[in-house]
Amino acid sequence: AVRFGSEAAPNGRYHIEAGDGGYVFYIRSTPTPNEYKIVATGTTDGVSQTVSMTVRLTSDYAEKMEEIDPKHWWRLGDAGLIAVDEQEDHNGTYVNGVIRGADGAMLGDANTAAEFRGSNDYINLEKLDELGADNVSFGCWVRADTWATTFPRIMSRAMSTERYDRRWELAVTNTRKLRFTMRIRNTVYELYGQTALQRGEWYFIVATFSKGLRQMKVYVNGELDGTYN
Repeated sequence: AVRFGSEAAPNGRYHIEAGDGGYVFYIRSTPTPNEYKIVATGTTDGVSQTVSMTVRLTSDYAEKMEEIDPKHWWRLGDAGLIAVDEQEDHNGTYVNGVIRGADGAMLGDANTAAEFRGSNDYINLEKLDELGADNVSFGCWVRADTWATTFPRIMSRAMSTERYDRRWELAVTNTRKLRFTMRIRNTVYELYGQTALQRGEWYFIVATFSKGLRQMKVYVNGELDGTYN
């Protein structure tokens, strides 16, 4: 093992994730070199083995997002009080001391994460209501270090904290599973996910709504986690 920030890791912290058929290697963005050799050595009962692999840096997440071309995209790597919409359409405002510059899901990404303390921190997007469209998707990266409240909210369209005043909401239940709520006129639709979110782990969460079908879905890390129709 080599400590982070050493000569063997010239760009600082990194980590590797195992996937189907390969590994994903995260490191701070850099123009050159774009290939790294990773060497791992282990010794057990006097027997040593060394394994090495060469990795190439990519920015798959940013490229995929550009392909999707979302209507709004807040990356939260801002230094000031303005949460910039990458699509240059709808900026937000950081409220009540949201901490910027926190480590995000992808270590070394120039766009860092924002840290919310679980009481009154949030990003105010003013009037942002896209429910007139036939199909709507909401998504974000999220990690909880602690669970500070009952049914903590991740994203919502609301005028207050009262449940009846929320147009839509993506929250977490007391069993730490997703709850997607949608209010259409005076009817409230609720969808509960199946995956219990663990503290200290990053998740990519997406909720979708089909107006014509009255169908709701939630996804966790690209996998369908619940459906309502």
